[in-house]
Amino acid sequence: MQEVLIVTCDRDRWQFLLQCKSIGKFLEPTKVVVVINEIKPQSWLEWFQEQCQQFLQKHHITVLQREYFFDLFDYFYIHTSGGWKTQQIFKMLYAYKTNESYLVLDSKNWFVKPIKLSEITPRQRRCIDQKSSWREVFDATIIRLNLPQETACRPILTPYKFEPGIVKDLILSFGSVTNFVSWFMKFKQPGEFIVYDLYAQSIDAETEPGNDLILSRNFWYGTFDSIHKQNYSTELDLRQLERTINDPTVKIVGIASRLVQDIALRPQIERLLPLN
Repeated sequence: MQEVLIVTCDRDRWQFLLQCKSIGKFLEPTKVVVVINEIKPQSWLEWFQEQCQQFLQKHHITVLQREYFFDLFDYFYIHTSGGWKTQQIFKMLYAYKTNESYLVLDSKNWFVKPIKLSEITPRQRRCIDQKSSWREVFDATIIRLNLPQETACRPILTPYKFEPGIVKDLILSFGSVTNFVSWFMKFKQPGEFIVYDLYAQSIDAETEPGNDLILSRNFWYGTFDSIHKQNYSTELDLRQLERTINDPTVKIVGIASRLVQDIALRPQIERLLPLN
């Protein structure tokens, strides 16, 4: 694994800034590719140079704009789609721009201890729940690939490693990049990692065993106080985040909960993170 890929946007500036600080402090020197998923990225690019670049001096940084990928497919299919879907497409299309395996990160992934890319290994596969919001794309994919209904797949979590050869073979199995993008974008809740993992299994191309080591831990829906009728508690969330950061086995935290959305809590989160 030689590269890190991050697809980010204007909305994620605060998360991305903390990520840059954490990459600069804790990640071994490596190639970091950043895709800015904005139609008009100039403001973000200026902000990146002023606020973020200083933390990435020991890494080889490449910043790409959306247009970098437009030679690969018909832009029409993502023109009116939201950023959450299009960032998944760009994560996959980067496979056409590299010969190296690459680790996909979201802006919410922050390193909290020294780490090497070789330490980040695939997670174990689990079955998709029938009520999962990703059930539609899962069912469509296993039917297309003629896989058993009980096929398991890796969790939809970053960090996630892509092998470019597998990604390109998957896309070309649809006949063209445009065909794949149009199929993928039709789902209300697509999942790039689900489709990738199922395809890899279908051709026996993904051989790395998964593990459940708690190297990376994600916060998704917040913590609830079961004693008080499961009312949402930011205090409990912050305490849990602090415990997680102090856990010697955890080297990456992913924050995708109300903690990120509540701007008033951000100073407290920054004080918890060991980035200064």
